[in-house]
Amino acid sequence: MATFAPQIDPVPIPIPGVEPLRAPRKFGLLKQLDVGQSALVPCDKASLPLARGAAHYYGKRLGRSYVTRTVLSADGVVEGLRVWRTA
Repeated sequence: MATFAPQIDPVPIPIPGVEPLRAPRKFGLLKQLDVGQSALVPCDKASLPLARGAAHYYGKRLGRSYVTRTVLSADGVVEGLRVWRTA
């Protein structure tokens, strides 16, 4: 199984609170990702399951697969969701 190293790329980060998390525009950045690239989706702990589900849903619609991981700050507070394109 291949290991994908996180990469910080110049993919635009959506502004939190402007649109609902499940809005297609927020996850439109998934179309811009190439294999091995990642993007940060800002969200809080309460909306993490919704964000993971949205990444899975839009990944299936685009015919691609994505891996998601929670991003925590130094003091353990949820900052968002990192999404990697794997295939």
